[in-house]
Amino acid sequence: MTDYYDGTKFFALKADGTPAATPLFVVLVAVELTDFVFAIDNVPVRHHHHLSPSTLRCRCVCVCVCVCVCVSDRESESKA
Repeated sequence: MTDYYDGTKFFALKADGTPAATPLFVVLVAVELTDFVFAIDNVPVRHHHHLSPSTLRCRCVCVCVCVCVCVSDRESESKA
């Protein structure tokens, strides 16, 4: 994995020419994994029930944490 962002790319080339994932790819994986976990969590629902407020809050918190980590890494990069 690289320790820098390369625009909006999920993969970048390291100095030695090998491809590596960027931190943006890690954030994408975290968000998609959260989505997957909540999808699996709702499989037993047979009737079109809505998600409970606590599940929605948890999902929002997970996504917000991922976005905040992404933004704070980018800000610390620009200051360096």
